Amino acid sequence: MDVDEICNDSSRSSPEPRGAQDDIDQTLLQSFSCLGTTDHEELISQLQQIIGQQISYTTAKFFLDMNNWNLHAAVGCYFDYYTGLKTFSMKVLVNVTDLIKIRPNTNYVQTWLVLNDGDETWPEGCYLHLVSPAEKTRVPVKRLKPGESTRIDVWLMSPVQLGVHQNKWRMSTPCGMFYGDTLWAMLEVDENAPDVRAEDAAAQTKEIEERLQNLWSNETRPTTESRMELVPHQSNYGQWPNIPATQAIALPPPPPGPSEDTEM
Repeated sequence: MDVDEICNDSSRSSPEPRGAQDDIDQTLLQSFSCLGTTDHEELISQLQQIIGQQISYTTAKFFLDMNNWNLHAAVGCYFDYYTGLKTFSMKVLVNVTDLIKIRPNTNYVQTWLVLNDGDETWPEGCYLHLVSPAEKTRVPVKRLKPGESTRIDVWLMSPVQLGVHQNKWRMSTPCGMFYGDTLWAMLEVDENAPDVRAEDAAAQTKEIEERLQNLWSNETRPTTESRMELVPHQSNYGQWPNIPATQAIALPPPPPGPSEDTEM
């Protein structure tokens, strides 16, 4: 973890509750410590396996480096450091472009609608992190208050290989802690898929916007006392592999939500 990524406040995501530390298999830890490996990449991988998906590569590297690459010490330091800190939450409401069919080596936009379904406001600097394939791609995400939702757009390029492909994304705090649901991007690469022309981009964008509006109206609007707000978000970029966004996406204004005096 870079020095500038260390948070000095309490707005950091917490891992599993303290009891999770007690549940770690001590035999597994002991076997790891007895391996005597000095390979840093192997130690990082082992630390991620022990703690779980909530720890990123960068964070694992930071704790190992801070503990002189002692695996057992890094595990203890990790839980000591994050126990008692705020826990953030994120729910994927809709994967708008799930398992689309597209030609090889073609640009397209992957869209999710996500909700802060927790009790804490996300800290500034959260980002969407590409976990698999393992890359350092980061897509900035707008800060959301509890009950707010937002649309996330990531420009991707389809693989050259035919067949069904997927990549895995996680939401991360500025400190590198994952939280919330896993986001998947899945597509089928087919040479016979309709060709996507540049002039079709506007129509594709409009279709996505209309679908989101319909999904919001018919599926995701809360029916209880809780309030949800759509937060506009600018288009970002991602990878299959990583490519820059070729154009911005004009977002519509948020649909009308419950009145201001609606009880929380």
